[in-house]
Amino acid sequence: MTRFVVLEPADVEAPSERAVFVRDRLSGWAVLLPAIWLWRYALWLEGVVALALTIAFILTGNQLGAPLLGFGLVALLGLLVALEGPALRIAALQRRGYRETAAFEAADGAEAELVYFAANSAPAAPSADAALAIQGQPSFTPASPANAPLLRRQPPATLLDFGR
Repeated sequence: MTRFVVLEPADVEAPSERAVFVRDRLSGWAVLLPAIWLWRYALWLEGVVALALTIAFILTGNQLGAPLLGFGLVALLGLLVALEGPALRIAALQRRGYRETAAFEAADGAEAELVYFAANSAPAAPSADAALAIQGQPSFTPASPANAPLLRRQPPATLLDFGR
């Protein structure tokens, strides 16, 4: 299960189509290509800084005669971006006027949308069973596969799932 953070525009009260779901976990692509991963999510300044640091680390490692040192520093930079990238995305969205409305766990993005919109939808009109329960008469709905929740379990992802 992955933690998702949902951000909505500040001018919207109810769940909207403009909601942004940020997957709060390590991204394999951010480890390998930190600047490009940052640019993918419109984190332009952070991407330029990551690219400049990547070039500086490689050049410094070559100047010192230890190119593996430079590549090791680039790998650490990629790990830092992979771990802190979701927090950077959330902070950037909040600067653009979004507000955090929910945080929960889901298997993937589709399930996160399902959980968020189902939990925040308007309550339905009372049913006949609810009316009977209000009047003091018990109501009983037998459990069957037809009225069971449709949440499916997926095998756990690996640490570097590369975009799942």
